[in-house]
Amino acid sequence: MTDVRRRDGDGTGGLRDGSATFEELREQAVALRREGLSRRQIRDRLKVHNNNLLNRLLDGEPPPEWTKRPNAKDDLRAAAREMRTRGMTYDEI
Repeated sequence: MTDVRRRDGDGTGGLRDGSATFEELREQAVALRREGLSRRQIRDRLKVHNNNLLNRLLDGEPPPEWTKRPNAKDDLRAAAREMRTRGMTYDEI
């Protein structure tokens, strides 16, 4: 059987070589997320390039507000709901 050779930083954030535990990586990932970093920024900083692992590290942590994209028609939807509360019909709106 041949040994699999990997370069330094195999994309597991140190889990494979034992330099970090899952719990340590999760604490770091959650702290970075709460500082407002995006998934890509966290991935690059922790050197975790495996998306499954990154998903597990960030499980339950909401994304920062600045990463959320607004819906194009949010303002129109709000105006339409206001008109409906005033009794206007769908056709009148």
